[in-house]
Amino acid sequence: MGIGGPDSALNLKGDQKVQPADIIFSLIRQIVIHNSWCEGFTDIHWRITIVDNPELVYASSLPTGDMTIYSGTLHACHNIDEASLLLSHELAHIILDHSVERFNHLVLVSMLGLVCIAAIWFFIPSVLVSFFTHILFNGTVTILSNYRYSRKLEMEADRVGLLLASKACFNPERAIKLWKHLPTFNESDTVQEFFETHPCNERRFMILQSLLPQAKELHSSGQCESQMKKEMEEFSA
Repeated sequence: MGIGGPDSALNLKGDQKVQPADIIFSLIRQIVIHNSWCEGFTDIHWRITIVDNPELVYASSLPTGDMTIYSGTLHACHNIDEASLLLSHELAHIILDHSVERFNHLVLVSMLGLVCIAAIWFFIPSVLVSFFTHILFNGTVTILSNYRYSRKLEMEADRVGLLLASKACFNPERAIKLWKHLPTFNESDTVQEFFETHPCNERRFMILQSLLPQAKELHSSGQCESQMKKEMEEFSA
């Protein structure tokens, strides 16, 4: 497991500052150790890159175990539990093979598009008609299918991520409050959400809140008396 990032400090608790690379390494290690039952979880060579851009709230992951987190996202976390949920969300994308699922979905949709264009060309052999059909199909599919599928994967990663964080002894009630203040897509606007790749924060919070009983059960079953947990507790708000 390797971690790279800026030297600037991350303020997770009032005046107490910790180095992003150190805290992220400890969080990832704790989540992986407590969830070693996940098939292939411990075999992945995790590589985390922290980009020093406090203005941008963004994180991404690849199926290879590479994660990129902008420092603005870390600064948005009020405590260790919220940071653990953020990281667990990205880990969930990886172990659930969401990149592969998204690629397969795009391939299927593209094939359907080719079939539609070929059928139209058969009846109306016009380059202009085929061109506009292609543009219309891509725009419609992006909104009705691709965006919707992306939101589905994000909510799945939210649910699995919460369970991973809870199993790793992080407080699920405090963790889900991340979606109460994260400065991304906050408004519960059904029309706007229709054009987004991620669900709104309010919807994400409500879905995770409904999972709290299961998350609390996992949290109580974890071996939280480990030395690692004791070290992490001092950073919690």
